[in-house]
Formats: sequence, C-alpha cells, structure tokens
Amino acid sequence: MSARSENDNNLQKGERFVNINYLFNSTLQQNTPSKVTASYDIACHLDRKLNNRFASYGYDLTAHEITWAIPKFHINAHREQCRADYNLHFLPESAQVDGEGVERSWGKSNRAAGITKEMGPGSRADFLDDIFADHNWQKICALRALLAKIKKAVPERDTQVLAFEELTASLPSMETERWRIAVEAWEADASQPNPFLINRPVVSQASVKRQLMEDDARALQEGSAEVLHEKLSASGMIIAGIELEELQLRVKSDHSTLHVHVTDLQRARQQERQNQLRRKIDAWAEIQQLYMPMVASHRAALMAAPGTLALAHNIPLLLPSTVHPTISCPPFFLKCEWQLRYAQAHDALADLRGHLEVRLHMYQFKDRFARGQRQNTRTGSIVKHINGKLHLDAERYRVAQRSLYMLSGKLHKTGWQEHLRVLLDSDIRHISEGKDGQSEGHRELSWI
Repeated sequence: MSARSENDNNLQKGERFVNINYLFNSTLQQNTPSKVTASYDIACHLDRKLNNRFASYGYDLTAHEITWAIPKFHINAHREQCRADYNLHFLPESAQVDGEGVERSWGKSNRAAGITKEMGPGSRADFLDDIFADHNWQKICALRALLAKIKKAVPERDTQVLAFEELTASLPSMETERWRIAVEAWEADASQPNPFLINRPVVSQASVKRQLMEDDARALQEGSAEVLHEKLSASGMIIAGIELEELQLRVKSDHSTLHVHVTDLQRARQQERQNQLRRKIDAWAEIQQLYMPMVASHRAALMAAPGTLALAHNIPLLLPSTVHPTISCPPFFLKCEWQLRYAQAHDALADLRGHLEVRLHMYQFKDRFARGQRQNTRTGSIVKHINGKLHLDAERYRVAQRSLYMLSGKLHKTGWQEHLRVLLDSDIRHISEGKDGQSEGHRELSWI
C-alpha cells in the first residue's frame, strides 16, 4: 500500500470518526476509481452511518461505489454478523487481500513518534513527508516481487477452480444451484440475506424481557394485574433477581482474583462493591417477600448458618427454580423464570463463543508480533482478562442450565437438553481446537 498525498492527518484526541471521515473523503478526491474497497478495523460502524455523516459535512459520495471490509487480522474480534458481512474471504474481487496494508505502514511510521513530538509543525510535516516518500519509493522498487506473486497465483488459481468444480459435481445439483443463486443475490445487493451467516436460534434476554413487560402493560390495561408493589410486577421481580444473580457472579469472580499481597485500596474497593451488592439484595428481598411470602423464613434459616454467607455474593436469592420443590410457587412464576433462563443460557453461550474468538485472536497476535518482556507481559495480561470473562460466561450458562433442569419437571418441558447440554471444562474450546491429545485427523468439535 502506498501513502497518498493529502491523506495524513493530525489526531486531536484519539482516532475519532470526524478525522477518519475527513481523511476518507480526502482520498476519494485524489484520482480514486469509481469502485472502491475500503478496509478498516471497525468498518461495520462506518458503513452504517457514513452516508448520514457525509451528508451533514456536505461531502458527496454519489461518484463512488464503496465496498467495506474488515481486515483479516482484526475480524476475529467482531461478532458473527460482522464476520459474515465484511469478510474479505466472501466479498467478490477480493482475492487473498488481507486488508492490513495500513497497519503495516503505520508500523514503520510509528517509530518516528519519539522524534517528531519534539518538532515544530513545519519540521514535523516535512519529516513525515520524507518518511512517506521513502515508503512509496521502496514500494515501487518492490513491484517486481508482485510479478513473481502473479506467476505463482495463476496456476494456483487454476488448481483451486478445478477442485471447486469437482466438489460441485459431487454434490446435489439442486442444492448447489440454490446456493449459487443465494450468493449471487447477496453479492449484487448487500441487503439480501447473507448465505455465509450462521443461523442460530434468535433467543435473547432482552427480547424476553420486552415480551414480559408488554404482557404486564396489557394486564394493567385490562385490569387483571395483581399489583403488590408500585414499581415491580411479579415478572419484574424475577427479572431483577436474575440480574442480581449475574451481578453476584461478577463480584464473586473479582473477589476470587484478589491475591495475598492485595493493597488496602484494592481491598476497600472490593468491600464497597460487596456493600453495594448487599444493599441491592436487601431492597430486592423486601419486594420478593410480597410475591413469595414463605421465602423470608427459608432465607432466615439459611442466613443463620455460620461463616458461609458473610459475603454478599454468597447470599441465596431463592428464585422459584431453587425453592419450588419445598415452597409452593404460582405456575406463572415458574413459566416466567423458564423463559428468562432459556434466553440467559443462549446469551451466555453466544458470549462464550465470542470470547473464544477474541482469545484465539490474541494468541495469534502474541505469537506473530509480541516480542520482548513488555509486549509479552501486556498481551499475557489481556489473555488472562479474557480467560476471566470465559469463566464468567461458563458460570452464567451453568446456573441457567441447572435452573432449567429444576423447572423442566414441573413444567413438563422436554427436548431442550439437546442443544443446552451440561457444560464441561473440556467443552470450552474454539472450533479449531480439539480435545487434549487429539490429532488433526481425530479432532472432535465441541458441542457449543
């Protein structure tokens, strides 16, 4: 990638969208072809709002047809929708471009940061011009290597085309034709369904909460709602209880990371979080007692046990899935928690998959680019932080799965365990990883 004139800019405070929009418009004015493929770390954000932003600036985009892509090294940290819509493997006319050319040029110019920050504006601009001009000259001198790549790519392309045609001939013609039509429709119009996007069950806690709130609003309008508290309905009480349970898991995870030599300030912050959580649980328990009166005596008996409940994250919330075998709960409470737990399990699995992708990305980054103690320590800390998130996701899923198991008998639910299984530690691995000791030919995919 060559550095173009009038396409570098001083950042006032970080890499803001206004700077990127200005630079992108500037480069479009410099003899740019009408069809442009633009790669950016967060192209998914720019693509959605670029037209509105350019319109507010008075910029004109009508002369260019822009295809947005996310560089291959950065795309693994994005969600599945982005990995399907902005993947250079799927976009037409992208070949084996990785989209990381800008990062490589920055890697060379960043080494001049310590020198240029002491310069005046004019000297700094001249010095950077020299760096970019040298980069372009080296790029031109290295063009002969492009010819060697082309000579290598042409026979490789023919080999891959032949392999693709043989694979297509071995598959049912109706299926391949349907796939071809779907792919060509998406390539011609990005608003069409993306055939490369993995279809998963669309179940989320947010959608279930919205549905329950709409049911509450309908009951209030019809006058059939049982109002025992001015702010929370029965479903709202269960929603708040599950949110408190997730907060308990986060606080417990943070508490477990405290080491022997923790400072007084760190201990004070952790204790403040425990106090805040305790106050929230006490306020919620008063509301829960209105809807589930028998829970108060049960909680008091559990709280009387010495030593086990001193910390707020260990206080039992006694939601319907926990107490219904011994304490009678209205069927509505059980159904409400079932809906929320089912969505919670799916959300936790989605977060788990996403964090596995991020961890793999960080491992690859560490192996390729981290050199020396400083960089290795920093990337190691990030990986440790991601592992903590993976542990929290796994705990959220296990809590939800256990609750579903407790509720399924009472509600006569069957078939749900086929896709919401018991999660073992050995199941928490990336799709490209097998179990310990398995070779490539014997690798088994995790059910997640």
